[in-house]
Amino acid sequence: MTTFIIGDTHFGHKYMAQDFRGFASVEEHDETLVELWNLRVHSKDTVWVLGDFASNASTVERIAPRLRGHKKLVLGNHDQCGINTYARHFGRIHGVMEERHPGLGRVLLTHVPVHPQEISHGLQFNIHGHIHDRHLNLNGKYLNVNADVLPCRWEPLPWEDLSILQGND
Repeated sequence: MTTFIIGDTHFGHKYMAQDFRGFASVEEHDETLVELWNLRVHSKDTVWVLGDFASNASTVERIAPRLRGHKKLVLGNHDQCGINTYARHFGRIHGVMEERHPGLGRVLLTHVPVHPQEISHGLQFNIHGHIHDRHLNLNGKYLNVNADVLPCRWEPLPWEDLSILQGND
């Protein structure tokens, strides 16, 4: 059983699929991301999604059941569906979550990067999404898991590999 992490899949989002990511259609985008997810993730694995999962409730209902693994969601600014929609497909739903990473220590999982003063009191890193085109250049405490900047573009990153993002800020 492996834990993975990814942010900003933006299933069903026309601008993200076609204009930003260059797919011919939303359908091609969604199918590609589902395929990439399911190539890495197995049914007993866990996947943290750090926000902006899908554009609307019907897309959540269409896509989430097709994705392997136990899904956990940290809500993002585009996650505007009712909480019950997410609860049908995600085992845990949070606004922010503190976790312990074996190599990185205590980390804060968020969608939007937090203010640098929030990374204190023993927290080592803010693992976030939201920023689609770069890693933050702030004090080495931010790890961006946005699907567009991951080394395994658009695929969930294994939790134990988060340390490879150090130095990207």
